[in-house]
Amino acid sequence: QARNFSRPVHKIGPVRRMVTPWPMWRADCRSASDREVGTQPLASYCNDAPQSRGVELNLVWQLTSMTLGAGVFTIPMVYNALGYVHASLWVVAMGIFADIAMERLLDISVQHSKVCYNALSELAFGAAGKTMMSAITLVTTFIAGLSYICTAKELLLDVTVAFLLDVDPNAHGELEILSKGKTIVLLTIMVCAALPLTLSPTMGDNAWISKFGVCAMIISSIFFIVRCAMIWAQGCTGEMGCGEKPPAFKGSVGDVMMYAATLAFSFSIVFALFPVLQERVAAEGSVEAAVPTVRRAVRRSVAVCCVLYLLIGLVGSFAFGSAVNSIALCSLPLKEPLTQLVMLLVG
Repeated sequence: QARNFSRPVHKIGPVRRMVTPWPMWRADCRSASDREVGTQPLASYCNDAPQSRGVELNLVWQLTSMTLGAGVFTIPMVYNALGYVHASLWVVAMGIFADIAMERLLDISVQHSKVCYNALSELAFGAAGKTMMSAITLVTTFIAGLSYICTAKELLLDVTVAFLLDVDPNAHGELEILSKGKTIVLLTIMVCAALPLTLSPTMGDNAWISKFGVCAMIISSIFFIVRCAMIWAQGCTGEMGCGEKPPAFKGSVGDVMMYAATLAFSFSIVFALFPVLQERVAAEGSVEAAVPTVRRAVRRSVAVCCVLYLLIGLVGSFAFGSAVNSIALCSLPLKEPLTQLVMLLVG
């Protein structure tokens, strides 16, 4: 209501009074903490508009955290495979497609008052659609979760070796640190450690993970962009490996299909869309009231991802060229303490 600059009419005894629109009633609130309009303290209205911004930012955190992970550092490899202009066009296109798809889902949610994937799938395809959506969600999130665990394992092992032995494991190709059996044991321990956090009934209960995760990824992304820009300007030195710079366009049809799919999965915000919408509906009372806030958060989340992907892809591919690691963060000189700290943060 504060965003629409309007307030409801409240009855005070026999007299009906229109509560002053935001921000004109803000000054009254400061000196009227003990007065009441009807049965609700007038001062309580003062918190509505500032809180709406905080709520919207919190939604952006939660949506972005679903897609902004260590996988962002695979994008320079995509740029090297497709060319920097070609890959940039795909990043923008996938961002636009992701935003359109999610906004249409929100429109359908308002039209049919459905706030979950399974309900919409059942509406569109019947009982088979509901089953299909459950299977898709289970498989994709399971694969994504294991992918993140494997990436975290690789980053944390590299940091440990670099810190304890003062050796860069990636300076001379991939170095096998653990045997296959020990790797399986370590991955099992990591999965068991992460599993309890996935059993929460709502995303809001683990909002601190979203905030910390997004902050960690933004900090590490900024560090990566700055450090790669320095390497690009100064050239490779020491044990760093640099290859040929990517052209503007390249890649076969098979490369385009494979790497376009990689970029598409980089916009997996949609998996957080309905859990976030459900929480807003519970807070605001209806789908119609919740959707505008979620819609703005979706647009901001997609914009944040697009900007980061473009910058990381461009500077990473130009700094390391064809020698870029599949996880570009591992291409940085790992003997540097700040690089170790960033990799630890991401892991």
